Amino acid sequence: MKSSGLISVIRSRRLGGHESDPTTYLEVLRTTAEGSGSAAWVLQVFTIHEWFMSYVGSQLQEDVYGVNPDAIVVDSVPPSALPPPLTADSPSADGGAT
Repeated sequence: MKSSGLISVIRSRRLGGHESDPTTYLEVLRTTAEGSGSAAWVLQVFTIHEWFMSYVGSQLQEDVYGVNPDAIVVDSVPPSALPPPLTADSPSADGGAT
């Protein structure tokens, strides 16, 4: 994935990437998934963080890519949405009480 350039498919050009549009990015993932769903999942995990890096401050970008232009960035992002609270009227997965 790295030697093919797929890792940098949505990294900004300013940071050495291809800066592909979302449609092209999704097509790359879909085509990869045709060969291996697991490979497509790994590619998505690696590449979505490349997109995030386009929006962080220039100092962080320099800290990461200035030292290693081929760096692969992976981080953890907590969910930002919460499910609605359960009530007595909430459905359950098995049809019973929640």
